[in-house]
Amino acid sequence: MSRTARGNNAPPRSGRFVETKMFENRWNDKEIRDRLANAGDSELQQDLAYRVYTSQLIGQVPDLVMHGGGNTSCKSVTTNIFGEAIDVLCVKGSGWDLGTIEAPGLPAVKLAPLLELRSLDALSDEEMVNVQRANLLDSASPNPSVETLLHAFLPHKFVDHTHATPFLALANLPHAGEVMAELFGDSMVFVPYVMPGFQLAKFAAGIQAEATETTGMLLAKHGHFTWGDSAKASYDRVIEQTNLVEDWLSQNRVSPVFRGHRLDAASKGGFLGRLRGALAAKGSDWPKMPVFDVIDDEATLAFLERNDLDELARSGVATPDHVIRIKAHPMLLSRDDIEIDGDVDGLAKRIRDFSETYSAYFEEFSKTAEQPKTMLSPL
Repeated sequence: MSRTARGNNAPPRSGRFVETKMFENRWNDKEIRDRLANAGDSELQQDLAYRVYTSQLIGQVPDLVMHGGGNTSCKSVTTNIFGEAIDVLCVKGSGWDLGTIEAPGLPAVKLAPLLELRSLDALSDEEMVNVQRANLLDSASPNPSVETLLHAFLPHKFVDHTHATPFLALANLPHAGEVMAELFGDSMVFVPYVMPGFQLAKFAAGIQAEATETTGMLLAKHGHFTWGDSAKASYDRVIEQTNLVEDWLSQNRVSPVFRGHRLDAASKGGFLGRLRGALAAKGSDWPKMPVFDVIDDEATLAFLERNDLDELARSGVATPDHVIRIKAHPMLLSRDDIEIDGDVDGLAKRIRDFSETYSAYFEEFSKTAEQPKTMLSPL
């Protein structure tokens, strides 16, 4: 397949193109040999050494998977308290970050009971979590990932699920499936969007089961899966496939030239002081004063200067993971909002408006959720 193939509905090339940012394959034979030598002799200990190593390789690259996001797994064999051999799934546990994960962050779950769940027509999130916890080998382990069942249902020994920036961009294109087919042919399957959980696990595993020669899977508006019989094979595919998508994006994305407007240090300090005052004026629902960081690199400034900024900024986040950190839509302030000295009241009103808009958004869409939702602070 051509590395510059374009989807049927892809936008025409124009403007300034962004330099391709290729991802390095950081596998090191000596490092993994050292880890294996110190891991223990059992099959589970050796498998976990591989799994921890490549999980860290992925997690230490922010553009491959954001902090706290993504998940990895391996299938292995161990013995129970009676000395009987049992198949287990070791999968990333909640609260662990892939960049620093260790073996305790990949709790072992009995595999057979998980596979039995595939025969069910429905399973609530609460029931799913309960079954997973009930089958942990160590009851003190963290909760297995919400995508544990998809890892279990996929028949491969090592499975990697990443939210790489290039794949998120691809996953959110209106013609994502077409572009994926052009880039990967029959080696990758496309899964239309389904909320993570039991239904996604059944749906995606069913699609993959009909295409057994594939090496990857693209989940619409979600992320990327790879797998392999070895940790290295799956990791290699993460890097190779992500680089292929990044290369395509770099040659097809439209990047008009906009001149960014960078504030001087005094203006930044003055604005941030007024913003703190405006947040304090918002009311008692602000839990604590934040520490601010100004991001004003060229790419960010160019985005803020776009003439379609309002539309793009309010089009929604690239992945549900982003909602955890920045909510569905940001609060946009104009240059006048930033540069008018002493206008704390104006900023406070903008913050109140944002909070009210977010509360209305939450109220509207939480009504359609299958499970009850609790709104966090709009701020």
